[in-house]
Amino acid sequence: MRNLTLSFVLASFAAGCVVDAGIDSGSDDDDWTNVSDSDADADSDADADGDADADSDADDDVFVPVAIGLEYVGLWDEANNALLDSYVQADLFNENDGQPYSLSAGVTITLATGAYFSATTDAEKEGEYCEMWGWFVSETYGEPTPIDMNVQEFDWESGVGGSGVLVDEWAAWEGGIIIYPDSVDARCYDWEDSTGASVDPVAMFNGMHYGIALGDASTYMDAAFTEWADDPDGTWDPDVDPYSYHTMYTAMNHPSDESALGYNFVGYDFTMSYYVDADPTSCIENLDEEGEVESTTCGEVLFTEEDGSFFYQQGNFNTDVGSRFAMVRGNAWWYEDFPNLDLGMMSEGFNPSSDDTEE
Repeated sequence: MRNLTLSFVLASFAAGCVVDAGIDSGSDDDDWTNVSDSDADADSDADADGDADADSDADDDVFVPVAIGLEYVGLWDEANNALLDSYVQADLFNENDGQPYSLSAGVTITLATGAYFSATTDAEKEGEYCEMWGWFVSETYGEPTPIDMNVQEFDWESGVGGSGVLVDEWAAWEGGIIIYPDSVDARCYDWEDSTGASVDPVAMFNGMHYGIALGDASTYMDAAFTEWADDPDGTWDPDVDPYSYHTMYTAMNHPSDESALGYNFVGYDFTMSYYVDADPTSCIENLDEEGEVESTTCGEVLFTEEDGSFFYQQGNFNTDVGSRFAMVRGNAWWYEDFPNLDLGMMSEGFNPSSDDTEE
């Protein structure tokens, strides 16, 4: 289903609101690029800021999601064909004695009810969705594996499958999502199926087969960007924005009678991506409990400051082609409908090693 956040973004452009990466510790902004001191990304020590108490007012009600949205955030190191497992975050809100710290790359999973997609206010959305967060990893729990992905444009008219337009992606990766249990909203645990039986969201989606591809804006998204640019009351900057907004193609298992595996794994243009400058030479040492150096994280996400607010420093994906190094921040425009999926086979194709994941 189409995420109405897209409509809100379009409306905010028309109203002249800032939508390109505002970061304000004092706001409760709906801006998908907004990051505050309560950001929910986990750090490299798995200290995720899980909103387990979110939607607590609706916990007494049954939760029946009908669609799933997936949004990856992390660093792309093109020279090494890698999505890095962590990045350096400046201490914008003085939570770490002014010292930068490490945050983990990962995926936000959003489950939404049918009512979520007709909601137009935060109050109407309350209780109609839940979120959880996980690491995007390879089968050996390292960084996801580069692949030559089957990437197609989604059929936005029918809402099912591809339109037949193939995409030449910049790069693509495959792996699975390992959910951080403390990140799961309490609302997710109110899920019941059609028989009234409880559904464990972690058991359902932990180990989900997942992939992303990065590329130019798809036909559908390019049309939306053109609409933004043509809006005389909008804030679209033709000198910057066309080179920061692009498409993050999302792959998950879809049932297929034509595949011997019983599913296909195609990247569709479900997700918009925001391309943010990052400094690969900025590194920090991560210490263990004894104060010894345990690991090093390189790649600091860059910001600009204006009137006391912080903004992501917009990058240009047409520069340094072949050695691009940037944060890519996904924003789901399409939540895939459960009827288009077989929830019992979401983890097929992802076979992690038997070794325990790092705690």
